[in-house]
Amino acid sequence: MTDNTAGSGSNGAGQQHPNDSASEANAIAFAVKRILAKYDTMLPVKVIAVHAGSGTPPGPATVDVQPLVSRVDGNMNGVQEGTVSGIICSRIQGGPWVIVCDPAVGDIGWVVAADRDISKIKAGNGAAGLPGSSRRWSIADGVYAGAILNKAPKAFFWLKSDGSLQVQDSGGYKIQTDGQGNATFTGNMTVVGNLTTSGNLQLGGSVLSQNGSVYGGNFVTSGNVTASGIGLKEHVHTYTAPSSGGSPGQLTGGPQG
Repeated sequence: MTDNTAGSGSNGAGQQHPNDSASEANAIAFAVKRILAKYDTMLPVKVIAVHAGSGTPPGPATVDVQPLVSRVDGNMNGVQEGTVSGIICSRIQGGPWVIVCDPAVGDIGWVVAADRDISKIKAGNGAAGLPGSSRRWSIADGVYAGAILNKAPKAFFWLKSDGSLQVQDSGGYKIQTDGQGNATFTGNMTVVGNLTTSGNLQLGGSVLSQNGSVYGGNFVTSGNVTASGIGLKEHVHTYTAPSSGGSPGQLTGGPQG
């Protein structure tokens, strides 16, 4: 068999270069390389299916993946591997705090293969135990560790190099900080519960009810309310009752000095 990995005009057997049998050391090195070639370490993959975890929010998903780099025979003919099912996914988590962002079908990512069979550890939800078999460095014991080479996101949490932060969803709602203690909200915001601020509440629009109609609640303040330069505390109205001759009553008033 012609070995296309060898130099021009060289013949080999399978993936063996003629030089691999030139000495005992070369033969041993070739055997070691062939053994190592059987092991999986880190592999780029494409997500074929996603199986969401249970609960609200859900537990970590598992994915079925397709390795993207083919193995080759001695003539550099590709041997495509099949889909590998049940790969567990990693998450950014510390104690009860977690970021939930499961992979999606079509994502490109990478899988890290454990050096032992972790099937029993997976079945036992992390309980320590013996390996499930003598299997070593197999993608079947892999963990989907992250995404690579994917398209620009529609929703994101962006920690910028200048110390600012941007959070944006697919509808365009955005929270943007400037890294100096200020934040800007773009879009509508509904607050369920109390909203407490130690600074000024600066609005660019009207105060309306949740459905956009006239606000029917109360404004309770020990300070003043000013509209067009007129404060409610200083603005007094006087009502003159109707006269006996039938003239209507009259409401007058204005800023009081």
